[in-house]
Amino acid sequence: MFTDVLDFRSSFILAALFVSWVAVALLTLVIGNLHRRLQRVEGSLAVNRAAPYSGLLGKALRESLGETIPAPCVLVFLSANCQACRRVVGDLPSLSLSTPLAIAWTDQAPSPLPALPLGTIVLDDGPKVSAALGINATPFALVAGENGTVIKASPVNSLSSISNLVMTG
Repeated sequence: MFTDVLDFRSSFILAALFVSWVAVALLTLVIGNLHRRLQRVEGSLAVNRAAPYSGLLGKALRESLGETIPAPCVLVFLSANCQACRRVVGDLPSLSLSTPLAIAWTDQAPSPLPALPLGTIVLDDGPKVSAALGINATPFALVAGENGTVIKASPVNSLSSISNLVMTG
């Protein structure tokens, strides 16, 4: 009777080990398949990610906005209800640009306005401007060239990202 129990127990352990290894093998196949699919999806997104705001490039700001925008300039879109925007606004006074800076609030501008660098232009109708350009992410920056057309456009999250956007080729 004791040997029957041991035989049953060892048979059960072997069967459990076999089932466990089969489960591990199946999970490995599933994970491999998911990994391959994820790589395909990321590959297709990488093509679109290269220039997600490329529709803004070459757009003439003065014609699109109907406002007096200096050329060249850096136009930053901010929201009063955005933590990253508050951080960017807090750092803006230390920003040194060779081109004029314009600010467009995508919602109502905070009252009172935060400290901004000297010569900063605050656009009157920020929500209209952001809607006209199709900008729905804040903080966001556009760089307009000498002729007033957009040459760079990207979401930003810090003062250094604005500087990098302006300085890069």
